[in-house]
Amino acid sequence: MPSPEDQKRAEATVRELFKKELSEAKLPAQKLALADKLFQEAQATKDDPAAAYVLFGMASALAAAGGDLTTSIEMIETAAGRFEMNSASLKLDVLNKALPGLRSGPQPALLAYELADLALNVMEDAILTDQIELAVEAYKLASGIVKRSGDNDLTQEVLSRNHCIQVFQKQYEAFRAAEKQLSVHPDDPAAHATLGRWHCFLKGLWEKGLPHLARAQPAELAALAQADLQSPENPKEQFQLAERWLQYAESESEEAKGHIQLRAAHWYRQALPDLSGLEKLTAQKQLEKLPTVPPLFTRRERGEVVPGNVALQIAGAQVTGTNTTGTYLIDGAISESSIARGTSPVTWTIVLPKLYRLREIRLLLVDPHRVRPRHYGYIIAVSKDGKRFVPLVDRSKGQWMGWQVIDFPARPVRAIQLIGLRESGER
Repeated sequence: MPSPEDQKRAEATVRELFKKELSEAKLPAQKLALADKLFQEAQATKDDPAAAYVLFGMASALAAAGGDLTTSIEMIETAAGRFEMNSASLKLDVLNKALPGLRSGPQPALLAYELADLALNVMEDAILTDQIELAVEAYKLASGIVKRSGDNDLTQEVLSRNHCIQVFQKQYEAFRAAEKQLSVHPDDPAAHATLGRWHCFLKGLWEKGLPHLARAQPAELAALAQADLQSPENPKEQFQLAERWLQYAESESEEAKGHIQLRAAHWYRQALPDLSGLEKLTAQKQLEKLPTVPPLFTRRERGEVVPGNVALQIAGAQVTGTNTTGTYLIDGAISESSIARGTSPVTWTIVLPKLYRLREIRLLLVDPHRVRPRHYGYIIAVSKDGKRFVPLVDRSKGQWMGWQVIDFPARPVRAIQLIGLRESGER
């Protein structure tokens, strides 16, 4: 990361170069436009690290000031890919500065959702980088405001992380003490055991933790880790390694057991294609019983970010619903000959080919006859799993016509439900 002196010099230069734009960026849209401009400049600046760093920071701050917290966070993540920086701390700072908007902003429920959702992501990032105090702060932010979002799924997700954060808090002091001990006594087996358990059994970071477990006590655990580090290719050895991990899991705490069982499942899956007889049957049965996600800590599904329209039939999207004209919603054509229609109420569900992170939905309400303007009423709901839907926008009242652009805080979406409630022509 550039020195404070270089940052100060670069900031003075950037502010002078963009003096006019910075003074004129008063409205949210103007701030967002300038944020994008500075972000593009930051990415293009290769020969002046200090200037690039300052440009990233100013772009992120402007995006947040313009009301787009998700973009602000994404800009920090891009900068973190280029500079060594505490990105989790910077992200949390952005979220804390946005909290007053819950009292004075125009859409407090949407802001509460975005803040809680992003705070959970910061909590995960902080745990993975061993910044537990920061993770606790992020969790407190999320848990303190999530109910204001009105989103039951997100509320339950936040509350379900309470046990996770408590476990990491409880183990954190021992983890730091073990790190300090190894800096003085690098062969201490007890300290290696503590670090290995922290990374493997609590976080599931086996590549980082196995070298510690291989030097740990008890000897049984060290031998097991050493065998795992050998990455056996023989299916019988892989099967035996899975069996050993599964047996060892019974000697550990409930918090640790989940990741150990997942490690056993990993080796069962590696061995299964080349096994036969009772070993094959055993591996199949164990895989049916073993968990697929750890009970304590796993990263959230955030959804893939793809520019452009992902709700297209040619991209793999599908439609189910009241009638087959719903396929016109995803054919990519905008013409009067390809209109989804039906007698209200009508419901269509667009199922996307994978989980995407969406922030905008566009819908064209067509007036096919043009004799007199037609208006519509509708509701849009979204789902992360294609089963449980959360209302996104309720436009059952009012006169809605033409292009509908629904902007919302970025969220993972697998399915979109469109409910047509009324139309002035009663069709």
